[in-house]
Amino acid sequence: IIDIDIAVKERLTGAITFGVGYSSEDKLTGQLRISENNLFGRGHSLSLTFEKSPVRANYAVSFNEPSLFDGPWSLGFSIYDTMREYDEYDRKSVGGSLTFGRSLGEFLRSYLKLKHETVTLSNLTEDAGIYLREQEGTATTNSVRLTFVRDTRDNYMNPARGNRTSVAGEYAGGFLGGDNYFTKFELEHSFYTPLIWGLVGMIHGEYGQIDSFG
Repeated sequence: IIDIDIAVKERLTGAITFGVGYSSEDKLTGQLRISENNLFGRGHSLSLTFEKSPVRANYAVSFNEPSLFDGPWSLGFSIYDTMREYDEYDRKSVGGSLTFGRSLGEFLRSYLKLKHETVTLSNLTEDAGIYLREQEGTATTNSVRLTFVRDTRDNYMNPARGNRTSVAGEYAGGFLGGDNYFTKFELEHSFYTPLIWGLVGMIHGEYGQIDSFG
């Protein structure tokens, strides 16, 4: 019989990040992000984001439960409020989403996302084109999105080999209501392979198609 004494020290799971930047487009921008990756000691993730500049504002809250009821399902939601002043118009979007995920094997996972968004275009100038003027005012989008992801990378944060493939389909409008009616298909693939001197090569490709109806 061997008695082993193990001392476990939990690393910090939360962070507060503050940043200030400047660009000719956004001017002086301040950002504050508060995140916690082990909320209440149950592995929940919560993040709060605040961004502000003279021409842009972004406020967002997101939450994720990686193992709902200790099962294969995950649950996440996000709420956001963004505003951006462009040269020809102002755009404000307010919305939120609810995402269910489920593991389908060692490398395959699926996600079902329900989203609602309200977008307002205002303060259009005389230089705004016909396309923008047709969208002036407020419009809502209600959509459902189904995504399948196959991920064989050796490391999620810093991969050196493997593949990640994502296939997604989205349906908006119709029986879901809202002002925008469309279907969307997206395909994305990334391939990683080791090179020489510790370098990693990556090939990435995306394809997307969107069609309106109604």
